[in-house]
Amino acid sequence: MAKHLSPKDLDMIVGLIDGWEGKLAWEALCDAIEPLIGSRPTRQTLNSHEKIKSAFTHQKARLKSGFVSTKRPASLSIAEQRIRRLEAENHRLERENERLL
Repeated sequence: MAKHLSPKDLDMIVGLIDGWEGKLAWEALCDAIEPLIGSRPTRQTLNSHEKIKSAFTHQKARLKSGFVSTKRPASLSIAEQRIRRLEAENHRLERENERLL
């Protein structure tokens, strides 16, 4: 039987999606989530949560837009990753806010 996702699980999954690097696919996401929550959710389980589905769709579009990072020292790369993750989270939250209004 599938594990129900708690609000804490949902927040962790959305955070993972916001910071995703490389090709994003449902199966890869399910594999990446397994160590975080202790079990491997199905694509259908993730897709049934509007918050996850919205974050996934938004991140997929961002990655498809072709943002390419350049070779930089590690400290700048870490900062760049954090900035990208925060920007993705900001865009997602703005869209959620617009939808709620």
